[in-house]
Amino acid sequence: MSSCIVLHVTTIRSHLTQNLNRLAVDCGGATAIEYGLMVGLIGLAIASTIFGIGSGISTTLFGGILSNIQNAK
Repeated sequence: MSSCIVLHVTTIRSHLTQNLNRLAVDCGGATAIEYGLMVGLIGLAIASTIFGIGSGISTTLFGGILSNIQNAK
C-alpha cells in the first residue's frame, strides 16, 4: 500500500513540475498585459491631445467664423 502512495505522490510531483516549467516559459499573459498598458497610454495621449487642441481650435478658428457670421447679419 505504501508503494502505491509513493508512486501517486511521484506522479503528482512530476505533473506539478511540468506545469510549473511550462508556466515559467510561457510569457503570453505578460505580453497581453504589456499590450494593454501600451494601448491605454496611447489612448490617454490621444485624448489629452484632442482636448488640448480642441479648446484652442474652438477659441481661434470657430471664434473667427462666429464673428464673421455675426458681422454679416
